[in-house]
Amino acid sequence: GDRNMKFVKSSAQKDSKGYYFYRYGNLIGRYSGGSSTEEISNFAMSKTGIAFTTFDDYTIAQDFIESNDGCVVLYLEKTGGRLFEKYGEWAELLRDNTTFGLCPDPDIADELEVETFPTLILYRQMDHLKAVYPDDLNQATMQDITEWINYNKKPKFEKFQVDKQSEYFGKKPILLFF
Repeated sequence: GDRNMKFVKSSAQKDSKGYYFYRYGNLIGRYSGGSSTEEISNFAMSKTGIAFTTFDDYTIAQDFIESNDGCVVLYLEKTGGRLFEKYGEWAELLRDNTTFGLCPDPDIADELEVETFPTLILYRQMDHLKAVYPDDLNQATMQDITEWINYNKKPKFEKFQVDKQSEYFGKKPILLFF
């Protein structure tokens, strides 16, 4: 009782019923949405990039891609099978740094301009680039995928900011595109 009371006070909990999200022992945030499993899962995914989410329509897919700095999407014809399980393992191991999604619908993939199945694509928001995994996914190892994500995750350039010009003088080359 005393331990719980101290915990409640230390984390500034005021409601009789509240949801608090902890990761590695640190308070990530207070959840104040609905109490359904889906709503809580969606909140958790927004904070951690839970293994993956499945796209049911184009809008969900587009929102997912645009709301993350970097995300990896597997376009697959079904939500099962060996490659699906393998992708789930990759996503689980890499989820702290990258958000993962899954699209088993050829029509949605077509709207997102994906040409072949299965395809693994990394979307990058800074420059709106998408990198397609070039090799056979069935033969890919965890190390292959990790190296591919890390290489393609960061843009090879940064946007020039007028208010921070001094950072570039004598330090970074500048290329202007028109």
